[in-house]
Amino acid sequence: MFPPPPLPNANTSISNDIGILRFLSGKIYFITGATGFLAKAVVGKILRKEPDVGKIFVLIKAKGQEAAVDRMKTEIIDSELFECLKQRHGKYY
Repeated sequence: MFPPPPLPNANTSISNDIGILRFLSGKIYFITGATGFLAKAVVGKILRKEPDVGKIFVLIKAKGQEAAVDRMKTEIIDSELFECLKQRHGKYY
Protein backbone atom coordinates (compact mmCIF):
# COMPACT_ATOMS: atom_id res chain seq x y z
CA MET A 1 0.00 0.00 0.00
CA PHE A 2 1.25 3.47 -0.85
CA PRO A 3 1.53 6.18 1.80
CA PRO A 4 -0.95 9.07 1.47
CA PRO A 5 0.33 12.25 -0.20
CA PRO A 6 1.62 14.92 2.16
CA LEU A 7 -0.87 17.49 3.37
CA PRO A 8 -0.32 21.03 2.09
CA ASN A 9 1.25 23.48 4.50
CA ALA A 10 0.89 27.26 4.67
CA ASN A 11 3.36 27.71 1.79
CA THR A 12 1.68 25.22 -0.57
CA SER A 13 -1.76 25.22 -2.09
CA ILE A 14 -3.55 22.15 -3.36
CA SER A 15 -4.54 23.82 -6.63
CA ASN A 16 -0.88 24.55 -7.43
CA ASP A 17 0.17 20.99 -6.63
CA ILE A 18 -2.24 19.31 -9.03
CA GLY A 19 -2.49 22.09 -11.63
CA ILE A 20 -6.27 22.40 -11.72
CA LEU A 21 -6.21 26.18 -12.21
CA ARG A 22 -3.75 25.86 -15.09
CA PHE A 23 -5.98 23.19 -16.61
CA LEU A 24 -9.11 25.38 -16.40
CA SER A 25 -7.54 28.39 -18.10
CA GLY A 26 -8.64 29.04 -21.67
CA LYS A 27 -10.93 25.99 -21.88
CA ILE A 28 -14.49 25.89 -23.21
CA TYR A 29 -17.10 24.23 -20.97
CA PHE A 30 -20.57 22.82 -21.65
CA ILE A 31 -22.61 22.46 -18.46
CA THR A 32 -25.85 20.47 -18.52
CA GLY A 33 -28.53 20.92 -15.88
CA ALA A 34 -27.24 24.43 -15.31
CA THR A 35 -30.03 25.49 -12.96
CA GLY A 36 -29.27 22.66 -10.53
CA PHE A 37 -27.30 23.22 -7.36
CA LEU A 38 -24.20 21.27 -8.41
CA ALA A 39 -23.95 22.92 -11.84
CA LYS A 40 -24.31 26.39 -10.31
CA ALA A 41 -21.60 25.56 -7.80
CA VAL A 42 -19.25 24.31 -10.55
CA VAL A 43 -19.81 27.37 -12.76
CA GLY A 44 -19.39 29.72 -9.81
CA LYS A 45 -16.19 28.00 -8.70
CA ILE A 46 -14.71 28.12 -12.20
CA LEU A 47 -15.48 31.83 -12.55
CA ARG A 48 -14.15 32.68 -9.08
CA LYS A 49 -10.94 30.69 -9.26
CA GLU A 50 -10.05 30.98 -12.95
CA PRO A 51 -11.84 33.89 -14.62
CA ASP A 52 -9.69 33.40 -17.74
CA VAL A 53 -11.76 30.48 -19.07
CA GLY A 54 -12.55 30.46 -22.77
CA LYS A 55 -16.35 30.17 -22.65
CA ILE A 56 -19.00 28.48 -20.57
CA PHE A 57 -22.10 27.20 -22.36
CA VAL A 58 -25.04 26.18 -20.18
CA LEU A 59 -27.95 23.94 -21.11
CA ILE A 60 -31.24 25.07 -19.57
CA LYS A 61 -34.50 23.20 -20.04
CA ALA A 62 -37.28 25.63 -20.95
CA LYS A 63 -40.29 25.97 -23.25
CA GLY A 64 -38.71 28.71 -25.34
CA GLN A 65 -35.83 31.16 -25.61
CA GLU A 66 -37.49 33.80 -23.41
CA ALA A 67 -38.23 31.22 -20.73
CA ALA A 68 -34.61 29.98 -20.87
CA VAL A 69 -33.23 33.51 -20.54
CA ASP A 70 -35.61 34.17 -17.64
CA ARG A 71 -34.56 30.94 -15.88
CA MET A 72 -30.89 31.80 -16.39
CA LYS A 73 -31.36 35.20 -14.81
CA THR A 74 -33.56 34.14 -11.90
CA GLU A 75 -32.05 30.75 -11.07
CA ILE A 76 -28.37 31.21 -11.94
CA ILE A 77 -27.26 34.83 -12.24
CA ASP A 78 -29.29 36.09 -9.27
CA SER A 79 -28.21 33.11 -7.14
CA GLU A 80 -26.36 33.69 -3.86
CA LEU A 81 -23.45 31.65 -5.22
CA PHE A 82 -22.63 34.52 -7.58
CA GLU A 83 -22.78 37.39 -5.05
CA CYS A 84 -18.99 37.58 -4.73
CA LEU A 85 -18.68 37.88 -8.52
CA LYS A 86 -21.24 40.69 -8.54
CA GLN A 87 -19.28 42.50 -5.85
CA ARG A 88 -15.96 41.95 -7.63
CA HIS A 89 -17.09 43.02 -11.11
CA GLY A 90 -19.85 45.51 -10.31
CA LYS A 91 -22.11 46.53 -13.17
CA TYR A 92 -20.04 44.49 -15.66
CA TYR A 93 -21.05 41.26 -13.98
